[in-house]
Amino acid sequence: WQARDHGLTMTPAFWNKLIDGFDVEGMAKRLESVGAGHYQISLGQNSGYYLSPNAAYDAITKANPSKCSRRDLIADFYEALHKRDIKLMVYLPSGAPDKDESAMKALEWKKGPYPNKEFQLKWERVIAEWSQRWGRKVAGWWFDGCYYPNTMYRSTSAPNFTSFAAAARAGNPDSCLAFNPGVIYRFMGMSPEDDYTAGEIDKPEM
Repeated sequence: WQARDHGLTMTPAFWNKLIDGFDVEGMAKRLESVGAGHYQISLGQNSGYYLSPNAAYDAITKANPSKCSRRDLIADFYEALHKRDIKLMVYLPSGAPDKDESAMKALEWKKGPYPNKEFQLKWERVIAEWSQRWGRKVAGWWFDGCYYPNTMYRSTSAPNFTSFAAAARAGNPDSCLAFNPGVIYRFMGMSPEDDYTAGEIDKPEM
């Protein structure tokens, strides 16, 4: 969802209005009505706006006002889901928000087959802060866009898949993880850290 697609201009104030207006009870009731056991929600993607505060992200990007919401929607949503025995999972890209040039520069992100060591260390700080705050409220993570695993994540020293996973499990050592390499028409794990396959396909008949 992009604000511009609806003739809207996204700002931190408008973003907070949207997040503040999210009805966690109403959504949880709808999920319960269809028998959902798990629900995965996006923390944010390429816009650079995120639906939970993160001091590490703000310190790195120096965005003022912050593009992270004031409300911790994950913590609030957990409460509504937990009493209905629905587990909460979160989605996050493995790269920087590529529609936010200032954030990409601050995060030291280069798009393409680069090691991106400086970026990875910063991104792990951001992920670990969220994970430590939520603890066992978050049952799993789905990391998108791991397109260059050999270049970025399969080194023997950190940052790598092991340190990436450790950041995500900082608050919940039992959290399940999947790293998504993109559209690949066979089941495959990206690393020994995977607990399930990301499974992105656009032709389910194949």
